[in-house]
Amino acid sequence: MAKRDKPHTIVLMGPFLDGNNEDIARADICYQDPSTNELEFLDYDELFQQLLTYLHKELTAARVTTKVVLIPSAREINHISPLP
Repeated sequence: MAKRDKPHTIVLMGPFLDGNNEDIARADICYQDPSTNELEFLDYDELFQQLLTYLHKELTAARVTTKVVLIPSAREINHISPLP
């Protein structure tokens, strides 16, 4: 939708890395490198960085100047809880 509609701002609400996700709870996080087809195991921060990199790459390729606002959830595994 962002590529098509080109809004001024996108608000994305977490959880982005949900602590209740089965793979994350088991720490079984991997990423398949498309160039080599090898599995790369990631920590939580690396996985979150992959997510942001993908988002940035897609918006940049579409020449979208949309601002992205991330609002984490209390269930985020790699952030300090935003709520008491």
